[in-house]
Amino acid sequence: MPASHQPDAPYPRNLLPIGQAQEQSADVSYFDAHGHVPLRVALLLAAVAGILLTALAGSARITQLRATARKHRRADHRAVNAEAKDSSKARR
Repeated sequence: MPASHQPDAPYPRNLLPIGQAQEQSADVSYFDAHGHVPLRVALLLAAVAGILLTALAGSARITQLRATARKHRRADHRAVNAEAKDSSKARR
């Protein structure tokens, strides 16, 4: 058994089981930075980036919806208070 497949081997390859048997390289370009990384690392980084972007977009949308709901609650509260004042004036 090769040393990289032993469960207690400290080699980082054991931490990324994606494509364990493949040693393919991926060309990565980000703005002006270019490089070569193992394919499994590129896939892991892409997955993490996708999760972070989704969480960021979801958080922004939830914040937007909460602000809209708060605005509508305040408008409804003002309308109820205005009706209460109008009805109390009509009784007099």
